Order: sequence, then C-alpha cells, then structure tokens
Amino acid sequence: MSPCAPLSCNRTISDLRMSVRPVTLAALGGLLASSVLGSTAAVADGSNTPPIPPAQELASTSEEVPLDHSALDRAVQRAKKAGVPVNLVQEATESVGRDAVGAARERLAASIARQATDIDGATDRWVSQLSQWESLKRAAQEEYDSAMQTYRRDHETFQQQMGEFRRQQANYERLVEQQITHADPESALRPQQLIYEQPFTISADRNSLVGVTGIPHQPGQNNTFDGHNNYNSASVTHVHPVAGSSFTATYRNVAVDKATGRKLNATLQVSDVVVSTVNPGRPIIEVFSNFSDNIALYNVTAAKQTLTYTFADDGSPYNNRYYVSFGSLNGQNASGASRYEFAQGQYVDAHHGVVATFLNPDSEIAPQSQTVHGSAAGGPARAFMLPQGKGQSRSIRDTEPDIMRRLGVTFLAHNGSSFWVGTSGGSSGRDPQDVGPVTATYNHVMLSSDTVAPTAQAPVAPSPPQKPTVREVPRPEPSPVTARYHALHTDFRPTEKIAVDEGKFVLPGQSTRQTIHRNTGFHPLREFVLGDNILATDDGRIPVTVDPATVRVTAPAEDFTNRFRVHVAEAQVEGRKVLQIRAEAKDPASLPLDTDLTLHITLTALDDGTPDVEKDVGFAIINGKTEYTRTHSYPESVPSPHKYGVVGAKGSSVDGKTVTVGERLTYLLVLDASNLDRTVGSITQLGMFDDYDEVHGQVPVDEVKVLAIPSTAQADSPEKWAALTTQAEDVTGQFVVKDHGAEGLSIMARTQEGHLVPALGQRYLITVPYDVTKNSDGDIVNKAWQIVNHTHTPTESVVSNLRHISPNKHATSPSGNKERLDDGVIALHSPFVYDLESSTRPAHNARETTEWSIFDDYDQTHDSLDGRITVSTRYPLTLPDGSSLPVGADITRFFTIVTDEAEGTVSISARREFLDLLNAPEQREMEHGWTAHVPMRRIASGTVTNVFRESFNGHWLTSNTVTTRTPDEQNPTPPEPRPQEKPQEAPSPVPTPVSWAPPSPQQQPPGRTAHTGATGIDGQTPWAAGALGATAVIAGAGAYRGRHRRRDRS
Repeated sequence: MSPCAPLSCNRTISDLRMSVRPVTLAALGGLLASSVLGSTAAVADGSNTPPIPPAQELASTSEEVPLDHSALDRAVQRAKKAGVPVNLVQEATESVGRDAVGAARERLAASIARQATDIDGATDRWVSQLSQWESLKRAAQEEYDSAMQTYRRDHETFQQQMGEFRRQQANYERLVEQQITHADPESALRPQQLIYEQPFTISADRNSLVGVTGIPHQPGQNNTFDGHNNYNSASVTHVHPVAGSSFTATYRNVAVDKATGRKLNATLQVSDVVVSTVNPGRPIIEVFSNFSDNIALYNVTAAKQTLTYTFADDGSPYNNRYYVSFGSLNGQNASGASRYEFAQGQYVDAHHGVVATFLNPDSEIAPQSQTVHGSAAGGPARAFMLPQGKGQSRSIRDTEPDIMRRLGVTFLAHNGSSFWVGTSGGSSGRDPQDVGPVTATYNHVMLSSDTVAPTAQAPVAPSPPQKPTVREVPRPEPSPVTARYHALHTDFRPTEKIAVDEGKFVLPGQSTRQTIHRNTGFHPLREFVLGDNILATDDGRIPVTVDPATVRVTAPAEDFTNRFRVHVAEAQVEGRKVLQIRAEAKDPASLPLDTDLTLHITLTALDDGTPDVEKDVGFAIINGKTEYTRTHSYPESVPSPHKYGVVGAKGSSVDGKTVTVGERLTYLLVLDASNLDRTVGSITQLGMFDDYDEVHGQVPVDEVKVLAIPSTAQADSPEKWAALTTQAEDVTGQFVVKDHGAEGLSIMARTQEGHLVPALGQRYLITVPYDVTKNSDGDIVNKAWQIVNHTHTPTESVVSNLRHISPNKHATSPSGNKERLDDGVIALHSPFVYDLESSTRPAHNARETTEWSIFDDYDQTHDSLDGRITVSTRYPLTLPDGSSLPVGADITRFFTIVTDEAEGTVSISARREFLDLLNAPEQREMEHGWTAHVPMRRIASGTVTNVFRESFNGHWLTSNTVTTRTPDEQNPTPPEPRPQEKPQEAPSPVPTPVSWAPPSPQQQPPGRTAHTGATGIDGQTPWAAGALGATAVIAGAGAYRGRHRRRDRS
C-alpha cells in the first residue's frame, strides 16, 4: 500500500516564494530515496513525480506576506522603454514574527514608493542627456567635412613627393647592387659616395685598452718610433713576436652604435705573424691604448688582424656590417729601393668576412690587388697597395684630411672579419728596403671609422597626409538603476524528529522513545498527518515492535490523541518493506493554528540474534504537502563472544587437533563488553557460562582467571589471543566463578549497589584451565555463552580429538624372528631382549612434545644386562636434511641411556634433537613412537614379572606386565663372559621430565653407567649367543623358585 494512503498525494507546494520545486507524494518514495538511500530525494518509479523537499531544506523557508509592487513595476517599464538598463534584484526574504507583520509591510511599502520615484528621475535625466549628444554629433560631422577638403589637397602633393622618392630609391638600390650585392673584394670600387652608412662612430678614448693576452708583453711603454709619438694613446704595450705568434688585445667602449646609442667593446686578435731581419733589432709589435691608433710593426712584414665588436652592456654580438680603414698605405720607390704598405680583407662567403673594397676616385692605390713580395708573402698572396714600381706622389702625414682620399682603402665587412696588414717588397723575392729616411719594415697601422668617400643613407619615403576622421562624440551611457523587490515571510517551522539517546546501542528487549514535531502553521488545515517509517533490514525483517496503544499525539498543554486515528502496519515503499506509524487528524480544520503537535512512539528491539541498525524517518503531510525528517538510527549491539582452546607454552590451538591424557588445555573465553557502555538501557547482568566436558577432564576452578583487555585489541588466531594474556590486567576479583558440575561453569560479574563492578566498554579474556584425566578415545566438545541481561549469545564450539595412549613391554628372543616370550619359558643363562615400546603419539597432535622417557626397574636378581641398549623407530621419520628413516631404523643417537645394574634400573630419554624433529609441523601431523631394545640374560630360575613406566610430556603411564618363567637347571653351566663394551660418548643435555622415575614406586639413586646412544644409525648390536637347554623344557622338572622383586617393584 502507499505510505500515505488513503490521502491524495498530487498537490504541490505553490505558496512558497523560495526556490522549492513543486512536490508530490508517490508512495513516500522521495522520503526514502533521499534520507534512507543517501541520495537526493527523488521518486524512483520512472514517473515525472517531482521530489519531496526534506524538512531540513524547508527549515529555511517561510510563509509569504503579499506586498504591492505595482508602482515600482510601472517605473521599471518606463525606464526600459527609454533605454535605461534596469537591474532587478530579489531581496533576501525578511522573516518576522506574526505580530510584526503590519510594521514590516508599512516600512517595505515606503521603500517601494521611494524606488519608483528614483527610477522615474533617472529616466528623465537620460532623455535630456541623449538630446544633448545628438547636437554634439551634428557639429562634429561639419568639422570633418571641412578637414576632408584640406586632406585632398595635401594628398595630391604627397603623390608628387612619392614619385621623386621612388626615383631616388631606384638609384639607391642600383648602387647597393654595385657596391654590396655584386661587389668583388679583389677589385676595389671607386664610387663618389658609399651607399651604406657607417653604423657606428669610433670613440676618442686615449686609454680604452683593457689588456693583451696570449703572449708576453710590456704595458705602459711609449712608441719606439715616430719620435716616441704616442699619437692619441696614453701608452703603448710592447710585444716581441716570433714567426706564427698570435695574441689578443681587448678594448672597452671603443665605439657607439648609431641606431641604439649602445657602446661597443672590441677584440683585436693578431695572428699568423711573419717576422723579418731586414732592419736591426728584434721584431716588435706596439699595441696602442687608443683603439683607433691600432698597432705599429717593426721587423714584422705581415700580420692578420681579426676584428670583433660586442655590445658593452651585455656582451651580445654586434650583427651589423661596418666599414674599416687601416690608415694610409704609404709606398716609396727610389734609387732601386722600394717598400709598399698593404692591406687585404679576407672574403669568406656572402654572410661572413669582407663584402667589398673601396678606393676614392682620386686614390693613388692600385684598383686591383697586387702580388705580395718578400717574406710578407708568408701571409697574404695578394693585397691592395700603391702600384709596384711607383711611389706615393708626395709625403702625406697621417693626420692630414687628404690622407684617406689619396692613400686610403676602405673595406665593408661583417663583424669578426680578418684583414692582412704589412709591408711588401717591390719585386719578386725582395723584402721591403729602407728608402731614404723611411725604415723598410716600420708600418703604423691606424684604424678609423672614416672612409675613402662619404657614406649615404637610404632615401626616406615622404609621410602621407593624415586622413581626417570624424571627431568622436561618445554616446552617453545611461546609468543603470536597480529595482529591489522585497519578500516578507513569517516563521516556518519544519517537521522535526527527536530520537532520545540516538547513536547509543540497543540491546534486545530495550526500548527507544522518539517524537515527531510539526507546527500547524497559519493557513487553514484541510489535512494534517504525523508519521514515522521504520525500515526493514536488507533481508526483510522489521527489527523492532511498536504497540499502537503506546502511540500518542500531544500539544504543549493538552493530549490530542483522541483527535487522531492511529495506524501501525507494514507497508511497501519503493519496493522496500517498512513498519509505518501514522496518526491522521480526524477533523484537521478544528486543530488550532500555530500550535506545536508531537507524535510519541516507543520502539522495542527484537531478540533475533542479528546486530541490525534500526533506521527510521519521520514525516508530516499538511494540505497535500509532504515533509520528511533526516534518517535517525540506533545500532543494535549483539555481543561477539568467542571461545578458543590452546595448549603448551606457545598457545597452540587444540581445535580439531589431537590431545592425550595428562594434557592441560586452556580455554580462552572472550567476553565482549566493548559496546555495552553506550546502550540506551542499563546492564544488570554480564558474564559467561562454559559448558566444559566433565566426562574426559576437570576444571581447577581456583585457577580460572579473568583478564581485562582493551576493546580495540584484535587477534586472528588462538595463539595471538593467548599472547594477549601477558599484557592484560587481572580482574578476577570482579567476577564470581562457580562450578555447577555437569551443568557447566559460570563466570559472572559482581554487582555493587545495583551496578556492575567490572568496567564496560572493553573486552575480558577468561582463561579456563582444563586437565584431561581420562585415557580413552573420543571427542572433547566445549562451548560457551555470553550472558547480557536476559540474552544468551553462543560462542564457537571447540572440539579436540582425545586418543588413548599406552606403553607396551615384551620379552623377545634375540634371534632375527624376534619371537615373543611373554608368558613363556626362558632357559637359565639364556639371552633375551626386553622390548620397551613407547606410547604412540597420535597424528594431528596439538601440543609440542617437550619430554619423552622410559624408566624400567628390572629384577636384577634374575636378569642382568647383556649388551648395548638400542632404540629404533616404529614410524617413518624425516631428518632435517630431508632424508628419511624407515620403520625400524636405529635412532639410538637421539637418546640418552642411563643404567644402574646394581639397582637394576634403565632410563632412556629423548634428546632435544629428537624432540625438535618430532615438533616440526609436518611431523606433528603424523603418528610417532619408538622402541628401546634392552638385551638381558637370565641368571636365576623362577617366575619373573616386569613392567616399566613412561613419562610423556611429564605424565606417567605404566606398561603392561610381562611374566616369564625359568626352571631350575640340574647341571648348571656358568655363563659365558660378556664382551667388553666400547666406551660411550658423554651424554648431551636431555629435556628433564617431571622426575626421572615414576612417582610410585620410589625412585632409586642415579645409575652408574651412561649410554648416550653413540652406536650410529646403521650400527648393529651383537646378541650373546644362547639357547634353551633341554632341561629347561622338561615339564614338572623341579619346583619353581621365583624370588619376587622388591616390594613395589614390577
């Protein structure tokens, strides 16, 4: 059925001005879809039904009070029509109490009227501004028309200027092709004007030299020649090169770039030096401190200069081409002697090295490069100089303005280009010679930004006249206005659910009390319903019960229950079962307005053994509008007790394992009180009841312990639970331990003044010792229950397999067939063997074997030891190296044997090595046992009885009794002497049993001979030969004289 049946569920919330979408109620689906399933409230049946708003969403809503905004609406429409932008703002809802509505409406009406007036005024101002703008726009158009007439005249003049510019540009481009694009560096051009403008100017810094590197040098000197004239430099640095020398001179701030105004640094690399001995003295190169003074050469006929500029501020390369001139190229020829100063730029490719070579039209320098003669030919093969065979027309000083026009050569080069300078002889094979007062090899090479002809700039195009534009008259923008719409609401009280003690744990049988609250509001009521949906568990169970007789509806001062119809029934909501509690008003219109009504519900948790989480959602339906509360929950607390069984020091689990008589098991009971400190009701009874197996064992009640462990302590194995006992607090005194015999053992918490003594909110670990007292086959089954108030929660069952164990003793013949002589006759002086068989340790053994020994008190008056005692295995045994010993293998080396022939005792004890083998995990899953072979000789006649005692893990067992008879011998034959035994090794440490001898009869003093089992695995023990004499088997021959053993001996 529908959760809200039989109500009509298709009404919408239409009177809320907030952004709450219309809702319907379809099987209360939205309520569960959101609050229970954790998603937004939405109906999941595929219909177009809108969601139901949750109560916490409606808490921010309120009932609307109408306000008159008509005057504001008219002002807004007029402003929009005039083009004034209007920003419509919905003001935040103002909520007031019902008694304050009148004053609030009056105040907000005044605000609405004031806004309408303001908006009308803004509209009037905008209409006036728009009229003024249109007048200014007309005046601007008239100004534009007049300016266009002037522009047309100026444009005609511009066109004429452009014609002249194009002619100049064509001439310029033609010269660029001649001087740059198609120039041949080996053939000098003689233009009236250099078409490329020098990009920088050389600075007149007398001390721009930073230093010389790469060769020994002497700074701070004067010019050796020219009358010690340093020209424009502050000093000269002397360098004495040899053939092939190279060095670098570094200068700072030598020039200024015309385009950027940035200063340039320069490096002058001198290399490939060619020296001469034409003049007396050592070769010398003088480096001037002023960059433009460059270098002077003496007894140096050729040297290559590589000139590189960089920007001084950041060291970046200088990428412009530039002109470079190496001063005047003087040349003398007289009386058969000649010398010619030369310069030559190196062409590399179109983008590197020298681009072109230029001479003045009036220059005396030959227009073609000429052959270099003498030692200078070790540098360039050809260079520019005066025509060989002639001399310069007159003596010209380097400082004369005419020097570059007459004797200068200008190179256009890329940055980093190399140039040869030096002095050549006048004919093949001849070095330069002194001509008059002119020294043959002295050559002062001076740099300059001056050129052999003036440089020009590219023609500049004329600027076109500026076309006039209409003066912009910005169109005014109307100031936006804002219309603020008010909303007045009264208080709205959503549906609310209060769950007392929510979040605490609920125990079976405990009750929780919950209330659903809703105000009747300010509008007339046509429908009013309060209710609660209790969700079924995932497996369809309703975890609580509700008695309809306990459901009530109240107002603050009155019980309204009789004005409502109460229903408690199961229903289906969105395919999920719920228990629905529903209170419908019989006459909704008669309910008082603005009144808080409360639905009271009592829920009682069921004892179904499952720790459910009880979830429920309250709801209200008012005039067709549904609201719901958030989901409330109470977790049910079902304790999680456990029971484990362990044995031994390591706490090995006994569940599913085999145990034997004499074992002490320890049962670990986990009492879970971790959640009991947070329950809705009080805890009056807490403890555990253990139904131990009283048939196969007993519990020493005074040794039961209760230990407190934290609630967070976790363990995933019995061994780990056992380990927690070492860290826990002993609180046994807070519990009463009582043995009820066949009914079991109870461990219950003490109470004091009606309250439990042990603390809740943690776990308790109860250790119950259990001694196995019955030696039989069967199962030891154990189970426990945790008791909390009136509930009993079972633990796991612990089942151990009990196996009967028993040692056995036989008298056997020493021959290979090992014939048994039990209850038989042994001839006097005959050899025989006592086989002492240990118990069989069962497979799947729970506990490690810590000690295993045999104590045999034989009758030394009738029997004497007659050889080496050996031990063999009765089951296969795997050694640590992986090899296996078959059944019957000699394992004597794993035992310590102590004999006392005077007292007639033999002790055989397993050594640690043997116990470690048995305790390997794979060996504990297998049966194991061993047999001690004790060779004896009958030394007296009579009836002899014999038993031995076995200690297994400290528990003593008695073997069967072996009886043999020996008749008197008529002609006694003395026994053959026993062979001397080989001395044995010293015994190794042996795990000590509870005592070396059984508790009864009394243990004798330690023996005198120790056999440590050193015969080896494959060793054979010789048997003394002997046979039964004929007289031994004659029936009735002589009376049997059997001396009984000492009292209490077997």
